Amino acid sequence: MFASRPCLRNVRHFWTRSSLRTTSLQRDSLQAILPLYARKTPWWARWTWFIVAADLVTTAAAVELTWHYWTEQVTDSSSDASDAKTPEGQVAQPAKHFELRPVWQRALFAGGQLFLGVALATLLLGTRARIVHKVTLLPPSSATTTTTATNAHVTRQAAPARPASPKQSSSTQAQSAEDGRQVLIQSVSHLGQQGILRPFRDCNLVRGQREEDMAVEVAGMRGQFVMELEGAEINGEAMPVWKARETMWKGWYGDQKGRQFVMEERLQS
Repeated sequence: MFASRPCLRNVRHFWTRSSLRTTSLQRDSLQAILPLYARKTPWWARWTWFIVAADLVTTAAAVELTWHYWTEQVTDSSSDASDAKTPEGQVAQPAKHFELRPVWQRALFAGGQLFLGVALATLLLGTRARIVHKVTLLPPSSATTTTTATNAHVTRQAAPARPASPKQSSSTQAQSAEDGRQVLIQSVSHLGQQGILRPFRDCNLVRGQREEDMAVEVAGMRGQFVMELEGAEINGEAMPVWKARETMWKGWYGDQKGRQFVMEERLQS
């Protein structure tokens, strides 16, 4: 055998760590939770695979034509053609014919066509995977809450501290609840209840490149997940773009911090 079982296990571990992991959730676990953001799939994203297939077929046909049928006109240099004369006694023009261009020309042009075709298909699939269909903020799981409560109980028994004020206690509980939340990002590439599940602390809501866009950045992942606000539903309601942005900021970061982002946007605009 070319590789042992431990070697294959290491390769598999490296691949799963470096690739995006898709999580599939049960339907019952999401029915009671209203997504923060939801939008219908764009028309071009629904036909992406058809467009990619047409692109690859066209690219293959172009490469085939270039390699087998890209010719150039060449003058016939035979002596019979050069000595031939017309009935009027004039020297006839040398005969010409078509032959395939040199290999390096055909290979270079066909390679460029292949590169452009594959690059276009990759761009379509990559863009499709970054267009968001739904974003749902999941509350802390019961297991996480139980573990947090148990750890807090043990800590109080081991090292009793001064009782915190009600204001500090409420802020601590809100912070722990926020840290325990999770973000489910469902792009147009995901089917059913599949999506990318990440802790809330690893995700940031940022402004998009356009006024109608917002984006989610995830720690450890390159690029952004783009959310188009025009035609989207925020908390199950359709609203104008300016109100959708305000609702997104407040729904993600809370009312107080969300107002700060809204004010910063208004000052920058």
